[in-house]
Amino acid sequence: MNIDGLGERVITQLFKEQLVSRVSDLYRLTKEELIQLERMGEKSVDNLLRSIEQSKENSLERLLFGLGIRFIGSKAAKTLAMHFENIDQLKQATKEQLLEVDEIGEKMADAVVTYFEKKKYLIC
Repeated sequence: MNIDGLGERVITQLFKEQLVSRVSDLYRLTKEELIQLERMGEKSVDNLLRSIEQSKENSLERLLFGLGIRFIGSKAAKTLAMHFENIDQLKQATKEQLLEVDEIGEKMADAVVTYFEKKKYLIC
């Protein structure tokens, strides 16, 4: 997702404090919520909120690559982004529909379907 300042430590705290339970929750975080986290000063919070806002402009290709779906590297992410208009279309795609995409094989199709089945609650 390419969000500067959103590392493992911050993500762990966000889940622990129940500020996020899915990716879409990141986009609803407020300065007041973030400032309460350990080792998060005003400057860090401002930088993180700016990075979160900038991540909204990421392309579908970057989003797919950033999700870390097994077997989906930058080339496959680009191929999928060119075929599907948005993340919702991809989330709803069947294995058969994915296999119709040039350069997407069975392992990749299975990985995408499995990812969205298991993590559908995490993706907005």
